[in-house]
Amino acid sequence: MTAFRLHTTMMLPLVVFRDESRIQRRNPESYEITTSDDVIISGGARTIASDTDGIKAVVDEFNATVTANDPDTWINVFTDDALMLPADLPIVSGKDAIKKWGVDSWFTPFNMKLNQVIDELDIADSWALGRGHFTLDVAPKSGGDEINLVGKFLARFDKGSDGSWKYARNAFNWDAPMGG
Repeated sequence: MTAFRLHTTMMLPLVVFRDESRIQRRNPESYEITTSDDVIISGGARTIASDTDGIKAVVDEFNATVTANDPDTWINVFTDDALMLPADLPIVSGKDAIKKWGVDSWFTPFNMKLNQVIDELDIADSWALGRGHFTLDVAPKSGGDEINLVGKFLARFDKGSDGSWKYARNAFNWDAPMGG
C-alpha cells in the first residue's frame, strides 16, 4: 500500500491510501479523489493539483538535469538562498555554493542517472515539504565500475511570485554506506 499525504493550503490534513482494491480517506467531507498514472492527487481545489504538478515538475527537472550532466540548468531548480544538506558533509548555502559543490562532487567526476520520487507531500500556501526516495547510478568518468546508490530525501519547496516551485532546502542520505 502506498500512502501519499497532502495538506491543503488551509492546513486541513488529508491522507489518501491506494492499493489494488480500495481507497480510504480521512476528512473526506469536501474532497474529491482523482488519479493520475503514478500518484493519487487529493483535494477538490485546483490549487492543490496545480501545486502538486508544479512540485513534481521541479523534481523531474532536477532528475533530468542531473542525468543530462547539465549543472548550468540544474542550479535553476533552487531558490537563491537554498540550502543543500548532503549526507556526511556540512551545509552548503546559496546557489553559487551549491553549484560549486555539485560540479566538484558530482558533475565533474561522474556520469549519473537520478530518479527521485516524492512519497509524501505537505503543501501550505507558498511552501511545501516533500519526503521521498531515490536511486542514483554513478559511473566514474575516469573509468571503473558503476555504483548504484539508494537513498531518501527531505526537501522544502518554495513557491515563487510567478507560481513556480523551487527547492529551498534539500537534505538527503543513503540507505547503506557508500561503496558498501
